[in-house]
Amino acid sequence: MLARGLIFGLCLSVSACAPSPDAPNAPVRVVGSSTVYPFAVRATERVEDRSITFVIEQTGSGGGHKIFCAADSQAHLVMSSRRRLLVEAEDCLNNGRPDTVEIALGYDGIVLAQASIRDQNAGPASPAFSSLSRRVLWLALAADLPIGPDCRFVPNPYERWSDIDPSFPDAVIAVEGPPPTSGTRDGFVALVMEAGALSDPCMQRLYADDMEAFRQRAGRLREDGAWTDAGENDASLIQSLRTKPDVLGVLGQSSAVRYGEDLQLIAIEDVAPTPLNLKARTYPLLRPLFLYMDKDAAPPTRDLVNAMINEAALGVDGYLTRAGLIALPVEERRAEREKINPLLEGE
Repeated sequence: MLARGLIFGLCLSVSACAPSPDAPNAPVRVVGSSTVYPFAVRATERVEDRSITFVIEQTGSGGGHKIFCAADSQAHLVMSSRRRLLVEAEDCLNNGRPDTVEIALGYDGIVLAQASIRDQNAGPASPAFSSLSRRVLWLALAADLPIGPDCRFVPNPYERWSDIDPSFPDAVIAVEGPPPTSGTRDGFVALVMEAGALSDPCMQRLYADDMEAFRQRAGRLREDGAWTDAGENDASLIQSLRTKPDVLGVLGQSSAVRYGEDLQLIAIEDVAPTPLNLKARTYPLLRPLFLYMDKDAAPPTRDLVNAMINEAALGVDGYLTRAGLIALPVEERRAEREKINPLLEGE
């Protein structure tokens, strides 16, 4: 990798990691999702022009869009584990970057994981969850819950899993997951918290009356210790889980497969996050992955994007599918290539 000219890591800003884009042989700067990050790193090794230097930074999806659309942006490509927000697109437009294109890369699952090692050196036995529902996760992690016929909101009263259901382990509710800048966090809120909240009649009425108020209530996670922001780096989260057998972790499925061979992945509503279930789209917590670039991107950026979306990467035996990326179905993948090929070829 050193010979390749690759710089990678977790940076607070592009300028903190690399020189000005106007410098000779300036690197291609890629910012955004920690989920997409390892796939981008792998793709750099497939770019034929060995003189190109790449700077790949885990800033989170939200952080990546903010950097890319800033007035003084030095970034060339955004990795995102969610679709770009309207306000983010408006930032690009207002800051002189109006001609960007969205590229659908594939899918990844959001999973809940826990330490699977239970011995005298691992501390208390972990909660033996084989499956959890989105309703239970909402009840466990929402900052406020509605009670009574008047649907009055009160601070979440549940301290232990057994408080929610006596059949659950008598263990303190403790979950670590990504921060607000992360697309994985956005996906967890949408796919788990909001979906789980809709199982409650009070939240159903709030959804019908005021969708924005519903989203604020459903998506606000606890701040009393039941939920802890663990940072953008999934590998660090997995290392933390190994030392905390009573804690559940929220992360991308591809990261769990890559780094967490000793973790137990929890099924959601009895559907396990297996590669087969993800490919069949039967696993409930499946979210799309994207790339964003300028329509008139320079050749080095186009070369990297091509290395990430060609059949050598995303085909049946593609190097990114082998690494855990769930590729788009063949017809969708072909349509995406037809859309983006003229830009990659510089037409």
